Amino acid sequence: MVGLPYLIYIKFLGVGYFFNFSSIASILLILTGIVTIFPLFFFNLGVKFIPLGLAGIIFYTAPFFHFITSVFILNEMISIPKIISFIIIWIAIIIFIIDILKEEKKIIENNIQLPD
Repeated sequence: MVGLPYLIYIKFLGVGYFFNFSSIASILLILTGIVTIFPLFFFNLGVKFIPLGLAGIIFYTAPFFHFITSVFILNEMISIPKIISFIIIWIAIIIFIIDILKEEKKIIENNIQLPD
């Protein structure tokens, strides 16, 4: 809703694509917004049932798949600083996951009582 006045403004200037060229294209643009809402809505519903740390890790999966797609499928050239930052981020995520697994193991070990 915030962008609606701007879309109206550029329509009257004749420089905007939305509703200036093809009504089919405009309808498809609207539908892409609607299609985007559904996964986000259901992710929001599901994230309430998992730990916050796990939700943070899940947020990294989309950029990871974008990276893999752009490098291996679209043959995008990647610079050394981007590779280094990618590696550092995933090392941090692995450290976080290992820490969570160690904490859960401690909790499980402390809650199990051995028979006398």
